[in-house]
Amino acid sequence: MKINDELEWMKISWLPAFPTKEDRSNHSIMEPPQNGLVHAFVFRLGDKALILCPYTLKSVTVDSDSWELSHAVNPLGFCLDRFQGVLIERLERFSGKDRDLDTTNKILKILQGEVTEVSDDNDDSWLY
Repeated sequence: MKINDELEWMKISWLPAFPTKEDRSNHSIMEPPQNGLVHAFVFRLGDKALILCPYTLKSVTVDSDSWELSHAVNPLGFCLDRFQGVLIERLERFSGKDRDLDTTNKILKILQGEVTEVSDDNDDSWLY
């Protein structure tokens, strides 16, 4: 589902490990950020695409004709308020962690949501 000219909302099949070498040749992502058929934001970048998992804020870059994108499913809908809230909550939770915060902020700007500035200090206070 297209959100605008550069951003799409899709369901991506994240498949973890593969039993044989032949199976691996069909997939671009060897260590997916999630398991199963999961919603994701997709930026098309010419012959490449950046896929961001909104739940883990991890992103991967794949070829535009990758197995993951060719087997992606268009979701039935998109709840703007829900995913703005999810992204803002995840930004706060993963501040200072190894996550794609820049892409997440860019998506929030596109969705015209509130952008939460996060610092890169390792504040783990949210854990307690």
